[in-house]
Amino acid sequence: MSLEDAIAVEAAGARYVGMILEGSRRAVGIDMIIDASRTLSKSRVVAVITGKDVLDKYIERLDPIEILQLHYSHNPKDIEILSMMGYRVIPVIIIKNNTTLDMESATKHLTTFSNAIEYVLFDAPKDSAPVEASGLKLSIDVYSAACRSYRPCGVAGGITPNNVSNLKPVRPDVIDVSSGVETSFGKKDPVLVRKLVEAAGVI
Repeated sequence: MSLEDAIAVEAAGARYVGMILEGSRRAVGIDMIIDASRTLSKSRVVAVITGKDVLDKYIERLDPIEILQLHYSHNPKDIEILSMMGYRVIPVIIIKNNTTLDMESATKHLTTFSNAIEYVLFDAPKDSAPVEASGLKLSIDVYSAACRSYRPCGVAGGITPNNVSNLKPVRPDVIDVSSGVETSFGKKDPVLVRKLVEAAGVI
């Protein structure tokens, strides 16, 4: 995602603009994320941290960025330290095998840090197959159970403008989309973003 893409996504109505820092083909440099955080005025820039090593590498340069998404096997200490440093945190919980067996235990420790948590994002494993005919990678029942276990909640996994309305029973606080609003790899389409925002607005 370029700075121009981020500006276009903001103009299309996105509340958050996530930018991945290392560990992905969609990753951008730290300078790009900082520039976006200083440029965007309506959307909130989220630095997506893909590993503890990435966090440690860039922690001294992340100060201009308010929100960090921990997209790795984080522990409570990570959240505690980031909270003490003044960051808002989005812990990511990967739901394997489309099951909620360990949902309560996965979210229980997060209540301790609720003042620092922007929301908890529930996602399916990377490259997992859809479990719903609509293309969603988790079932509506699983998304619903996840959001019952922690609020505010965000959901991700195969979401597009065409299937986001299926999430109405879940009533998520945030909808996280990447490839679902791309016309080519890594290129966000403002038209699709706006369609998603409009469709999500009625759920």
